[in-house]
Amino acid sequence: MPRPSIANAPSQTDPNAKDEFKDLDTDFKDAVAQSTPEDIYKRVSELSKQLEDLSVAKKADQDLANILEKKRTAEAPYKDSAKDLKSRIKFALRVLGDKGKL
Repeated sequence: MPRPSIANAPSQTDPNAKDEFKDLDTDFKDAVAQSTPEDIYKRVSELSKQLEDLSVAKKADQDLANILEKKRTAEAPYKDSAKDLKSRIKFALRVLGDKGKL
């Protein structure tokens, strides 16, 4: 007797929780749900290896590194200004607190 699909099953812990797995395809979810624990461990191991390979490829991507460096350079003045403004606000609030006005 085939097992029912759990692809659209609500969360086991919180029925009001968002389905964090809604973007996974139904075939994958059903295949995992119907697998033995040993097969699930094997699948998790394979997926983890793929994730590590992806991370290594991302770190080796020179085009991405160049774009990220340009982004850091472009946003530096904004970041520095925001840091200065936050520090000024924090100082002003501290002085207000010291004067008993906060």
